[in-house]
Amino acid sequence: MSKVHTVKQGECLSTIAWSHGFSDWRTIYEHPDNEEFRRLRPNPHLLYPGDQIHIPPLKAKTVSAKAGATHVFTLKRSPRRLRVGVRDHDGTVLANTDYVLIVRGREKSGKTNQDGLLDEEIGDATRCKLVIRGRTMELAVGELNPMEHTDDGGISGAQMRLRNLGFNPGPVDGKMGPRTAAALSAFQRVQGLEVTGELDSATRQKLTERFGC
Repeated sequence: MSKVHTVKQGECLSTIAWSHGFSDWRTIYEHPDNEEFRRLRPNPHLLYPGDQIHIPPLKAKTVSAKAGATHVFTLKRSPRRLRVGVRDHDGTVLANTDYVLIVRGREKSGKTNQDGLLDEEIGDATRCKLVIRGRTMELAVGELNPMEHTDDGGISGAQMRLRNLGFNPGPVDGKMGPRTAAALSAFQRVQGLEVTGELDSATRQKLTERFGC
């Protein structure tokens, strides 16, 4: 019988799977008991604090081993990757640009691809630093909230996307305050949308399109 896990801020399916002994998050996400959850969160990488996920029981595996000898068993784990699109302050894609990604104090040097995308394996890290073109950005991995079917009406998810796109909505608190309304208005103006300062359907769609999810 499955048990229920309640999602906390910053968790993703990979970390949840690993904490319950599973090497692949798909084992949990695709389990029949999570059919309703899949309808609620069709993008498995966008979870909301308070979401409930059914965790199936682990299945025992039997391995034959010769007595009197030393054996090494390796636990397989699906690699967890960070994929980030990087743009300059004016929206220019930073294609083929050198960067340094700092994960748990270790530096990984690389170059974005022609679309300005960075793709690195990060294990179970939840915080990273990205240094690119002399600027340092703190990355909170797994903390992006969805904008649909949330108890704050998707406001916190919009605030996160606005902030990451260079607009300043103030603190990410899930409240439609004056700074969030001003950031929405600025985003709408730049994108050629009707300037309402509200999180209407057209603005949700454009935020998702511009941010990539």
